[in-house]
Amino acid sequence: FFDPFSYKVAPDFWSDDFLLKVFNLLLPNGRLTTYSGLKRVEKLALDNKYNIIKIPALGRKKHSLCIEAIDN
Repeated sequence: FFDPFSYKVAPDFWSDDFLLKVFNLLLPNGRLTTYSGLKRVEKLALDNKYNIIKIPALGRKKHSLCIEAIDN
């Protein structure tokens, strides 16, 4: 589960470089879930050949994301 502080508070944890390092730690079919619904996180994952599963919102938040490594 990826749950650092918000992008505004801790932008380094939401940088493309950092997120790709985290994504690349996933084993085939591994999943990373985050409360984040940031479009750029979703786009980064899709652009780098990861699946996206949108998790319905809890309360007033937007949907959350589950990033899944593709088994090739």
